[in-house]
Amino acid sequence: MDSHGPLAVGGAVGWEDVWLRVCSGKRTLRLAPCLISREDLRSTLALYRSIADDPSEPTRDFHRSESLVFEALLGEVDANGFAVDSQPTTVRRGRHPGRNFSLANVYTKQAWINQASAEAMLDHYLARLGLRGCRYKWKRPNIVVVPITIPVPDAEPVERGAA
Repeated sequence: MDSHGPLAVGGAVGWEDVWLRVCSGKRTLRLAPCLISREDLRSTLALYRSIADDPSEPTRDFHRSESLVFEALLGEVDANGFAVDSQPTTVRRGRHPGRNFSLANVYTKQAWINQASAEAMLDHYLARLGLRGCRYKWKRPNIVVVPITIPVPDAEPVERGAA
C-alpha cells in the first residue's frame, strides 16, 4: 500500500488518498480510494452548508444538493460505522470493479484516521469485492504531504502524539 501522508509513518489525519495493489488470483487490482474521517466529513458538510446559505453565491443550488448527499453519508456512517460512496460494477473476486469504485470515498465513524482505522476502512471497502483477510504492507514515502481538514467549532481534538 502506498501513501504519501502521515498514515504511512504512524500519524492521524482527517483524510488521505491511498494506492492499493491487491493480488487476487491471477490478476492484480489497482485501487485508489480516499479514506475520510467523520470530522473531515463534518467539515465538508459545514462548508457546503455555509455556501448554500449565501444568497450571493451562484453555486448555492449545487452546494445545497451536495450537502444533502453528505448528510445522508453522515447518517450512514453513524448508523453502520462505515460508508462507501460508490458501488462496484462487479463483485466477482479478481474482476476489476470499475473506475468509480476504484476511486471511491470510504468514510469512517472514527473522528480521525490512523493506520488501524485505515486498515478497518480498507477491510470494509475490499469486502464489497469479496476480498477478506487482506494483509497490509505500508510503504514509507520519501516525502510526506499532510492533508488539511478545516476544523468545525465542536470538532473532536486529534490525540496528542498521533499527528
